[in-house]
Parts: sequence; C-alpha cells; structure tokens
Amino acid sequence: TESNEVLAKESFDSMFVTVFYGVYDTREATVTYVNAGHNPPHILHADGKLETLPVSENICMGVMEDFPYRADTIRLERGDTLVTFTDGVTEAFDMAGNIYGDRRLEELLPTLAGKSAQEITDAVNNDVSTHAKGAEQSDDITILTLRRL
Repeated sequence: TESNEVLAKESFDSMFVTVFYGVYDTREATVTYVNAGHNPPHILHADGKLETLPVSENICMGVMEDFPYRADTIRLERGDTLVTFTDGVTEAFDMAGNIYGDRRLEELLPTLAGKSAQEITDAVNNDVSTHAKGAEQSDDITILTLRRL
C-alpha cells in the first residue's frame, strides 16, 4: 500500500507496475502474498497436479491512490513448488507471431514434478527460448520458483 501511494502520486503518463510480493514463513510453510495485477502464479504439487492461484482483485500499483490491497495466504506441502513469472513468459512470440501462452506453460509444469526449483526455472526458460526460436524478445522474462523440501 505504501509503495502504491508513492507510485500513484509520482505517476506521469499513467505509469503502473504489476507486482507479486510474498513472504515465506519457514516454520508454517506458508506464503503470505499480495498480487497487484501480476500473472497468477502456479503451485506445482509433489504429485504433479497443477494449481493456479486465483486471479487477484487487487489492481496494478500506481493506478490509483488509497487502494486497499488485500493479502492472501497459501500453504506449501512437502515437495510443492510455487512458480511465479512475468507476462514475458506467456506472451513470448515465435518468428511467425505465435504466442507461447498459458496453456503451453500449464502443460509443461506437471512434467517437472519432483524437480528442483532451479531445474523448473531452467526448463521453463528453455521451453520459452525453444518456442521463440530467435524471435526478438518483446518483454522481460522473469521466473521465480520456491520449492518446499
């Protein structure tokens, strides 16, 4: 909320930013997070089941002052991995203009169950690169994974 106030007051030309901010509690194995207009992250469960976090009702930061951001909390079970990513992942294009898309990511992730956070991050990044096949990158590509051991 404090960051939003600064951005909203200083925003020129309708500048905004999407944010996924989370705090992992190692004792409770919970992530308390605020999603401000960012892509909904996925939880890759140890059994390979993929769960998408609900679309947040929070808006992007910098859009309006005094917005009441709401936090949510999830619990990670042993072997679960939280996969967060920027829209540059799902909106990567190939040379023919075909988009990588949510569906391709959602098909890839279950095949990575049991892998380390680094292996999952590398696999997603490599799959996006394979899809793009040398097309110019149109947006940032950031992937962050958190796996409960």
